[in-house]
Amino acid sequence: MQVLHVWRCHTKFESSCLGHEELKEKITSFCKEGDLYGLYLMTMHEYNLENYLNIIRHAKKIVPVTTQIWANIGDTDLDAFKEIRKAGVTGVYHVCRLGEGIDTDLKPENRIQTMKNALDAGLELYTCCEPIGPEHTIEQLVDNIFIGTEMGIYQHAAMRRIGVPGTPLAKYGQISELRLAHIVAVSALCTVTVPTMAYMGVHEPNELSYASGANIITAESGSNPRDCGSDTSKNRGMDMARCRKMLFECGFTNIRRGDESKIHLDFEYLVKTDSLG
Repeated sequence: MQVLHVWRCHTKFESSCLGHEELKEKITSFCKEGDLYGLYLMTMHEYNLENYLNIIRHAKKIVPVTTQIWANIGDTDLDAFKEIRKAGVTGVYHVCRLGEGIDTDLKPENRIQTMKNALDAGLELYTCCEPIGPEHTIEQLVDNIFIGTEMGIYQHAAMRRIGVPGTPLAKYGQISELRLAHIVAVSALCTVTVPTMAYMGVHEPNELSYASGANIITAESGSNPRDCGSDTSKNRGMDMARCRKMLFECGFTNIRRGDESKIHLDFEYLVKTDSLG
C-alpha cells in the first residue's frame, strides 16, 4: 500500500511504500508498553483516500484501546473526513504554515478550509505555528498562532524550521531552542482560555520548551522533512524511550493514555520500560 511519496524538487529520497507487515511492526514498537496516547498516520499532501482508509482500519486492529489514531494528511474535503472518522480516527493535525502560498505552492484558504472541514466532521483539530525561522516577525507569529486559537483546537504547538542543506530556506538558518521555548510559552498563554484546548506541543522536543508550557511529546519513525535520513528514528527522531526520559527529566509525574487514564512516571517506570538510555 502506498504511504509515502517522494518529496519533489528538494530531496534525494526514493519513493517508498509501507506494507502491512512493516506497518504492524512499527505500530507494535510504538505501542508495546501501552503508554502511547495517539498514533499519527501521515501521508504526503497528495494521497489515495481508499488506501489511507485501509491503513487506518489495519492500524485500528493493532493499537491497544488506550491509543487513539490520528491523521496527518493533505488538504481534504468534508466527506473524506467523515469517512476517515468512521474508519477510526479521532483527531487531525493540519496547519496553515508561515509563508503558505509564498514559500509553498499551496493556498492558505485551502489549508484553513481543511481545518474547518475536520472540525465539521466531528474530529479534534491539532495545529501548530510552524515552520518558524529567524526571518519571521512577531506579527507573523501572532497571526499564525491565532489561526488555530480562534477555531477551537484541541492541541496547539510550535515548531522551528530546520535548515536542511539543499532546501530553499536553509539560507536563513534556524532559531535557537531558547527562542522556540519563548514562542511555546506565548502560544500556551494565548490558548489558556480556549475551552477545547488540552495539549501544547513542541517540535522538535527539548527540555526548555517543557519548562515553558509544552506537555505533549512526539516520537518519530519513517521519513521526516527535517531530516536527510530515510528513517528519522535512526537520526533526528526520538524514540519512545527517549520521550519518556525527557518528560521525567522535565518534572512530569504521569503519562496520559488515549483513554485519559494515567501511568505514574517515575524512575522505576523508566527502568521497567528500558528508558534510561
